[in-house]
Amino acid sequence: MLGQSPVPGRRSRRLNGIVAGRASARGARWVGLTGWVTLALTLTLTLALQPGAADAAQAPALRPAGNRAAAAGQPLSALRIWPSQDYTRITLESGQRLTFRMPPAADPHHLVLELEGLEADSVLSRLSGHTYEGDPYLRGIRVSPVRPGLVRLDLELRTEVRPQLFAIKPIAPYQHRLVLALYPQAAEDPIAALLARQAALAPPPGAAVPSGIAVPPGIAVPPGIAVPPARPAAPS
Repeated sequence: MLGQSPVPGRRSRRLNGIVAGRASARGARWVGLTGWVTLALTLTLTLALQPGAADAAQAPALRPAGNRAAAAGQPLSALRIWPSQDYTRITLESGQRLTFRMPPAADPHHLVLELEGLEADSVLSRLSGHTYEGDPYLRGIRVSPVRPGLVRLDLELRTEVRPQLFAIKPIAPYQHRLVLALYPQAAEDPIAALLARQAALAPPPGAAVPSGIAVPPGIAVPPGIAVPPARPAAPS
């Protein structure tokens, strides 16, 4: 009849069907998740038990031939040393930019410069025959290879210096340049240097002006210098 509620038996069967469907869906999801976890554990155990798997994972990758050639170092294009009383300048020129490092030295009369990407033989050949007799700051340079592509320069100094190291980009006709300038630790006083040079040029005390040389009027003769008497004027 119209308006009556469903039969209780039908309602019970409908509820049982809904509950069973939800339980079946949850069970399917749980079975799927369990399958993925089992597969991941199986693959992990398989890779771990393979011989040499750990060694292969830790082995370094092989370098291409170009990287091995770069690591061996490139030849030095030029090496110039220019000494002066104000500073000594060392210029290293190469076709590629040099990586450099100046570690602290324990001895103030030694300066260490490490260069990455250079051949030690090319540096030695550029330094062969160079003399340091007239250099007021640099006594000599020793070259030693640390490893392929890494060269160490040990600069022996005559006095304590204040180094300045900088790189210059290529500009025609020069290539990449690395410049090391060695300045004196204490800056020289220009007035004191001028007085010292004048004192070095002055004649020693007791010296005499050679005869026949007349001292022009207005020229002050340093004390202690004997001046010969002026010659009498010749009769007209």
